[in-house]
Amino acid sequence: MATVNQVVERGCSMLVHFDRATSAAELREALETGTPEEKADAMRKVISLLLGGESMPQMFITIVRYVLPSDDHTVQKLLLLYMEMIEKCGPDGKILPEMILLCQNLRNNLQHPNEFLRGCTLRFLCRITEHDLLEPLIPSIVQNLEHRHPYVRRNAVMAINKIYALPEGEHLIPDAPEIIESFLMSGENDLGTKRNAFLMLYTHAQDRAVNYLMSNLETVSSWGDIMQTVVLDLIRKVCRSDPTQKGKYIKIILMLLGTNNASVVYECANTLVALSNAPTAIKAAANCYCQLLVSQSDNNVKLIVLDRLIGLKKSYREMLQGMVMDILRAVSSPNIDIKRKTIDLVLDLITPRNIDDVTSMLKTEVIKSQGESTPETGEYRQMLVQAIHKCALKFPEVSGSVIYLLMDFLSDANSASSADVAYFVREIAFTNKALRPGIIEHLLDLFSTIRSSRVCATTLWIIGEFTKSEQEVDAALEVIRMSMGPAPLVEVTAKDAEADGDDVVEPVARPTVLADGTYATQAAFTASKAIPVLPNLRELLLKGDFFLASVIASTLTKIALRAMTFDTVPQKRKNAIQAECMLYIVSMLRLGTSDTLALEIDQDSKARLELCFHVISQPEEADREVWLQSCGEAFAVMIEDKLRREERASQNQDSVPASQADDLIDFHHLKSRKGMSQLEIEDAVATDLARATGFMDSVKKDGRSLDRVMQLTGLSDVVYAETYVTVHQYDITLDVTMTNRTDEPLANVMLELSTMGDLKLVERPQAFSLAPFATHNLRASIKVSSTETGVIFGNIVYESARSDRNVIVLNDVHIDIMDYIIPATCSDSAFRSMWAEFEWENKVAVNTNINNVRDYLDHIVTSTKMKCLTPPSALDGDCGFLAANLYAKSVFGEDALVNISIESTDAGETRSDDVAGYVDVATYERKATHGQWDMMLCARCAKLSNGAYVNAVEGQGGVKASPGLITPKELRDQLKPIREKKALVVKVVDATDFHGSFLKKVRDVVGGNPIVLVVTKIDLLGNAVDHDALERWVAKEAETRRLTLAGIALVSSRRGSGMREAVLQMMRERNGRDVYVIGAANVGKSSFIRAAMEELRSAGNYFAPTKRLPVASAMPGTTLGVIPLKAFEGKGVLFDTPGVFLHHRLNSLLSAEDLSEMKLGSSLKKFVPPTPECAEPPGFASFKGYSLYWGSFVRVDVLECPPNVTFGFFGPKSTRVSLMKTADVPETISGQEEAALRLVQEIDFLPPMHVDGPLVDLSVSGLGGWIRVEKTSGRGDGPIRAHIYGIRGLEVFARDVMPTA
Repeated sequence: MATVNQVVERGCSMLVHFDRATSAAELREALETGTPEEKADAMRKVISLLLGGESMPQMFITIVRYVLPSDDHTVQKLLLLYMEMIEKCGPDGKILPEMILLCQNLRNNLQHPNEFLRGCTLRFLCRITEHDLLEPLIPSIVQNLEHRHPYVRRNAVMAINKIYALPEGEHLIPDAPEIIESFLMSGENDLGTKRNAFLMLYTHAQDRAVNYLMSNLETVSSWGDIMQTVVLDLIRKVCRSDPTQKGKYIKIILMLLGTNNASVVYECANTLVALSNAPTAIKAAANCYCQLLVSQSDNNVKLIVLDRLIGLKKSYREMLQGMVMDILRAVSSPNIDIKRKTIDLVLDLITPRNIDDVTSMLKTEVIKSQGESTPETGEYRQMLVQAIHKCALKFPEVSGSVIYLLMDFLSDANSASSADVAYFVREIAFTNKALRPGIIEHLLDLFSTIRSSRVCATTLWIIGEFTKSEQEVDAALEVIRMSMGPAPLVEVTAKDAEADGDDVVEPVARPTVLADGTYATQAAFTASKAIPVLPNLRELLLKGDFFLASVIASTLTKIALRAMTFDTVPQKRKNAIQAECMLYIVSMLRLGTSDTLALEIDQDSKARLELCFHVISQPEEADREVWLQSCGEAFAVMIEDKLRREERASQNQDSVPASQADDLIDFHHLKSRKGMSQLEIEDAVATDLARATGFMDSVKKDGRSLDRVMQLTGLSDVVYAETYVTVHQYDITLDVTMTNRTDEPLANVMLELSTMGDLKLVERPQAFSLAPFATHNLRASIKVSSTETGVIFGNIVYESARSDRNVIVLNDVHIDIMDYIIPATCSDSAFRSMWAEFEWENKVAVNTNINNVRDYLDHIVTSTKMKCLTPPSALDGDCGFLAANLYAKSVFGEDALVNISIESTDAGETRSDDVAGYVDVATYERKATHGQWDMMLCARCAKLSNGAYVNAVEGQGGVKASPGLITPKELRDQLKPIREKKALVVKVVDATDFHGSFLKKVRDVVGGNPIVLVVTKIDLLGNAVDHDALERWVAKEAETRRLTLAGIALVSSRRGSGMREAVLQMMRERNGRDVYVIGAANVGKSSFIRAAMEELRSAGNYFAPTKRLPVASAMPGTTLGVIPLKAFEGKGVLFDTPGVFLHHRLNSLLSAEDLSEMKLGSSLKKFVPPTPECAEPPGFASFKGYSLYWGSFVRVDVLECPPNVTFGFFGPKSTRVSLMKTADVPETISGQEEAALRLVQEIDFLPPMHVDGPLVDLSVSGLGGWIRVEKTSGRGDGPIRAHIYGIRGLEVFARDVMPTA
């Protein structure tokens, strides 16, 4: 028997194309007499057969005799592949004698004059693990180190490295490190060979590698990049084990910084940051990063370098602040992600010293963006505006130099960037009083060019709030008059419509997302042909923007009230202003209520316009105070709250970590400076300061780090194992500790790991040996490719003195998605924009014992690692309702958005939401407004999805007709159109209730359409079911019912077994037609469809939907309508249909409460009651005269029964079987006849003599189980006669025995 290690290691590292089978005789003839090309082709076929699992021992001698002597290089290379594939050891684990012939051939190849053949042979030896085969070749391998060709020397070094790395490889080449060191010292010139040799010393003899490095310091800078990267790895490894050596190695790193290779410079910078805290070293690393930002054209490189600079910012902010302009040069990249990340980094580094340079650079970029017309120009300009906005808020003195430049972009075609400019101007006008007159004047000059509704609204608010003087009021009125056009609006609109008869104005309604994440409707009008040349406000009003009308009315109200406060203005002028403002407000009201526009004005805007008219017509002192003072004060509160939150966030970001009281601090003044360079002194000082202030990484330990230690095996197992899981962005590292708990040595111990989800094992751990009670540590790395929950599972395999193969199954390691979520922030507008782009929402119902809505929000924020975007001031108060937005990003750049809308209710308050289709009013109106019918989930479906039993069908459990319940006839009528269509019908039956769920008259429903019979829930029958026998039994039963089938499939939707065959059969029979999945209620149609969609996706059919699939539950009548699913490429739709209610099934006769208690659908358990004790002679006791109760709904009265007959009950474990004498069965109590059990089936037959085994099954319809009458070996034969009683309406079928486990 081959050892475990040999079985696992068997396989070829190269795949060879093979498309046609060939006989052994043909191969042998080609190998013996063929040309070199024919031999090469035959060898390829032999290797392909070996890959397919063929052993082909008869070919070995032929290959040795006729292929080994060949001089053709291709044949020799294929021979090496063949030698790698074949079994080299016998059952005892020792090398086969015939391998001596191959060993001699390998030795000849190693001494062959052709360097290509030598090199290929050396590369082949890197993959050989048999010591007996390698040992005779060691001298020849070492001799190749002196070959003239670098290709041979390079592979010779690799071969020595691999052999020395084998288990007990140091016994094969004990002096390998000395040989390689001597080889390096001899003056090797080939870069690849030197790199391989140095890597071998670095891996196996670190001291020798260090000695070689120190003896060649002068030439390190001239070494190639591949060797310099290995040098940097060595430096990191040495300094981690001995930090006192950092000083001399940092000199080498600084020397390598002067190379021209970008990868080496980048690795040098990383190494400097990792090893040293000295300002000189950190500054040199930061300068390297800045140079790479400018010099490298690869966008991925720039993003990686920016991430490194962001990491440096956390600890060395002051140093990076002096390099802001160098970093800002990266915005010249055309990639928008690089621009965004660069600007975000720079905004965190601005100071009074560099703010002028930064704003000047940003202004230059804004001006430059005017001449660009790329698709990302608008987004980039918006980004620049937001950056300048943040600079001006942090340093108000720069506002004057940028405000007028940015105001020119208020009329920009990109509404998002122009809106940001408007918000910026609004805040600057409020915070900087000195700039207000100039801002108002500039706004009034530009206002007529603004065409965005949102920008007009913000600009009008600024004009209404900050026009203080008489001249400003007159100018503002004149601008509004020009932008509105003459009043009234309705008559002019009619004339315009007559003059421009070709223009057709059409209403457009589009959804918008409010600040709390809810939806609202924004109506507008668009001209289908010509664009009218109208003033901006008039054009927007004619498009139906009544929110803007309310803003115009508010601005006019503020202007009119302020004009009335001027003592220098004559009363006649005041009255004229008052009348004109009222005229415009009335004109907008008439426009909104007229028939000119298809959509009427909304009630909110109408109420606002009426209020403004009332305030202007009858002004009071209280009104002036509210409109002219309170509005500004409310805005001031909002700005102050925003600044307070930003200041608090910056304080938290710059908070200094605490230092431990018992941390050791070295005073560098007391240290000896003898032999220390300035850089070493700086590094020591920086380390001491970091310790003193608490910035050392060693004190930033997670208090819950022990939570990541997971036990993989039990303490009683032969090998105890536990792992420490470290998650770092794209990598997961498992540090596994394994301990031998026996007094025997264990050989070839191997940790075998596998993954589920988007996880990939990078490298398989190597086998090792464990001495008695010894411990071994190893590390496994796993790559993560997406933010999904994954599972790592596996086992430990080892060999002992008692057995060649022992396996210990490991506990699963679950990787939580929360490890990849990082709290993040974004603006409200960005959140609403991303939310509106999502095509679906995942709604989660709230069920918690937390009573306070604010406490629940804090709980969600803590549990999900998300950041609450809603300001705390907006969450103040206690009204029992809360709406908030949460945001986070994954390490893969994915956005996670959450909107929480929760309301606290009284403890005893309930709602009647069990009726099918019930949706609360707010949800219904929101979804109906936007036509999102397919995204609406009723309360009943939400409950069913969470495991509740909610009835929606009349007659279920005896429920009488009531509003909201659907009738079984209405469900069945929905299937009638199938008969008239050309479709494939998938009929689903329950394996545990085959006869009860079969649908006898299915042809009356589906007509002549072909039927594929799918038998579900076969996993409930047990693991040892003979599927072939079961399929034959199903075919026989279908033939008995005269039902012709296109195919039969046995599946388990829950486990996925049989799904591939069922889907393939469905696809073969479909032929472009629609597919209807039908069956009785609760047979598993929806579960089958969900499993089929998953199987289609795994097979590469990306058209199969992943969301909004039919709801599956244990309650009959879950699906109440025909559900279409676009599951196929091209033509054809898959339809899920409502289940046909069969009133003879138990699950249709029980109420929802009874179904919840019984747990139907669980795995079947067999119970055989013992034969009752009686006065009969031993061996002749029987069930005659006894009654067997199965739960409270089935009773079997045994009238005649031989002593060798038993009754086996197959059913859910919740159903109990009890035994009593038939004479003791209580009679029906008067008045309870409806609840009494009734006779539903009789059996009376004479079993064959001398035949043992199952005789007949009594299938209880709807229970998911049956009673098996079985004859056992023993004495006595005779008739079997029994009466089966059941609850009213229940049917019991006598059938042939079903083949089960």
